[in-house]
Amino acid sequence: MYTESRCQVRVYNATSRSFDIKSEVRQGSFLAPFLFNLVIDNIMISAHRTDKFGVSLDDTTVADLDCADDIASVDDNIYDIQRLLDAFNIEAESCGLKINVKKTEICSNQEDATLSCNGVRLNLVEHFTYLGSSIQLNGDIAREVMSRIGRAAQSHKNLDMIWCMKNIARSLKIKVYNACITSVLLSSCETWPIPASELKSLMGFDKKCR
Repeated sequence: MYTESRCQVRVYNATSRSFDIKSEVRQGSFLAPFLFNLVIDNIMISAHRTDKFGVSLDDTTVADLDCADDIASVDDNIYDIQRLLDAFNIEAESCGLKINVKKTEICSNQEDATLSCNGVRLNLVEHFTYLGSSIQLNGDIAREVMSRIGRAAQSHKNLDMIWCMKNIARSLKIKVYNACITSVLLSSCETWPIPASELKSLMGFDKKCR
């Protein structure tokens, strides 16, 4: 982007000699995340060209969930995941990127599931955290609920000064509570699975309310 560009530094009324710009993107530039997303998208598209991966949900096939550099690949075959991981690793290295093996984990219902990256065997876990949400292999949401309660409690404690202020209207405190605490508590709650037993009790409760 800054090829064949030159720059000078000005301090008060003095100006330095001009020098070549050798950096790719300036630190803090708004272009950095934009360009990074373009690279990641290109890597994923190139990796998927080798074959079709993912699981079918109605008429849609989901192969990966991406948010910046957090990527979760999904498939119902562990061997296809290994092939996708290898393809992704090759494409990433061609762009100067490297997979962080220590932060890469497997969550599978196959007890003997094994994956490796660059010769390193990945850890097999029963739960993992993705975008701040704790995901259990068995679908249990107890860990996620307790985590959300803890975060909401900490957010409530951080705003103790506001709760004690008598010159702030209660209506405004309620708005702050909903914006800063309720949002933390219920973040991603629409994705929580509800067990059939609890769903029946909820439906019965709904009938009683009617």
